[in-house]
Amino acid sequence: MCARLHLPLYTPRLLLRDFILADFQAIHAYASDPEVTEFMFYGPRDEADTAAYLQRMLQSQRERPRWIWELAVIRREDARLIGACDVTLEDGQAGRPGLYLRP
Repeated sequence: MCARLHLPLYTPRLLLRDFILADFQAIHAYASDPEVTEFMFYGPRDEADTAAYLQRMLQSQRERPRWIWELAVIRREDARLIGACDVTLEDGQAGRPGLYLRP
């Protein structure tokens, strides 16, 4: 059985939620930044790559069971999308975490 998160998640400074289509420009701002992507498995993304990524994330939100939990990281003080965090489940119990934030 696959784990389930109850979204959104709140910390004192952050909001974690599913991505929405309107997040495209904010995602592209960090996904195209060489400083942010320097140590990522992909280099800076162009607009087409960012759009494809966002479509994959929107699709993953509808999958059941859900194996990919890639979430928008929103700074609560100004509601700015500053990055993403994720857990990709590999066998329904164990997963790989990831995090990327724009400076």
